[in-house]
Amino acid sequence: MADASLEKGPEEPLEEVPNAAPPSVPDGGLQAWLTVAGASVALFVSFGWVNCIGLFQAEYETNQLKDFSSSDVSWITSMEFFFMLFTSPVAGKLFDSYGPRVPIAIGSVLHVFGLMMASLSYKYYQFMLSQSVVSGIGSSLIFTPAMTAPQTWFRQKRGLVGGLTVAGSSLGGVIFPLMVQHLLPQVGFGWTMRICAFLILGLLVIANLTISSNFPHTPRPFSVMRYLGPLQELNFGILCTASFFMYWGLSVPFDYIVVEAIHYGMSSHMAWSLVPILNGASFFGRTVPNYIADKVGRFNVMLVMTSLSAILVLALWLPSRGNGALITFAALFGITSGAIIGLGPVLIVSISPMNELGYRMGTILAFAAVGTLTSPPIGGAIAADTGGSYTYTCVFSGVSFVMGTIGLAALRVRLSGWGLTTKI
Repeated sequence: MADASLEKGPEEPLEEVPNAAPPSVPDGGLQAWLTVAGASVALFVSFGWVNCIGLFQAEYETNQLKDFSSSDVSWITSMEFFFMLFTSPVAGKLFDSYGPRVPIAIGSVLHVFGLMMASLSYKYYQFMLSQSVVSGIGSSLIFTPAMTAPQTWFRQKRGLVGGLTVAGSSLGGVIFPLMVQHLLPQVGFGWTMRICAFLILGLLVIANLTISSNFPHTPRPFSVMRYLGPLQELNFGILCTASFFMYWGLSVPFDYIVVEAIHYGMSSHMAWSLVPILNGASFFGRTVPNYIADKVGRFNVMLVMTSLSAILVLALWLPSRGNGALITFAALFGITSGAIIGLGPVLIVSISPMNELGYRMGTILAFAAVGTLTSPPIGGAIAADTGGSYTYTCVFSGVSFVMGTIGLAALRVRLSGWGLTTKI
């Protein structure tokens, strides 16, 4: 067993959590489940939309920005993911101070406006400003409160609720690519983006009306030290580092699975279908493992899924050349990566006081954002330096997963010791 001083050192917030929790956690009820449903809708239009980065990488490389390199184009998609995660501390601060409805309302306006402006764009900087910056920040103001609010209504079912919430992003990652794939040849890029934006607007009305918090929210003055404080806790710092490496590895397959498949001979139509296949499979990865995690331990299941992701990238995606192998990888990686995305916020709750949950979740997501910003351009540059081969790009992704798994394993040992059967 781990030394007691490691388990309950002065830097740990674990014993604060029960005292900081809301006075009554119903673990159910109409308002609680409406919040889960609304949050799932919010994830559908925010994270679900951003899950389509591989589709836009291929579209821009082929048409609007065909004169730019793959690495250059990947900055647009990676910046969109980056802003969605990096501005999470701001969204978390707004959530802690005002509840979920203020940041979600602001984010709704920015997200829809950014996509409408992207529909009118035709230059590189215009796509960067509209889709990456404005829509990305809007997505962050929707995503972070929507991930956090359901956790305030539940205690025993947090894993399951987190999975149901994130499952909305899987459905978005299936439906949006299919919409875009069928609309583009019929109405063109501009109207395809507008139709998607109108759908997002309608669903955001539902999200704004249903998401609520079970925690009292009081505006507090901004303090830089308050935000830096959690980084002094070793457990929190380890989770931040592990999250960075996991998203460093995660972003590469999401961004390059389509263009890599086309490079190795898959038809464009089939390659574009890999995005909905991956996201469709991630629906199961974002729900079933979370349910199991409530039974056998959330860190335990997360470690299994990060390990499997590393194995899939290095043992299946790396040598894959035929259609069957690439489709199999997309489906299996969708399951394991979905579990990583779905269980990540639940791990944050496990080591955070409830009254600091918003900005703590935002801080860890900001570390993840640096990974999503840098790994696609790095992967593109590696491919360009090797004559268009994605071999070492796959290695980069797989090794990143290994590093993230090592970090999570170290944190689990600190929290519960070396016992493999310990539920945590």
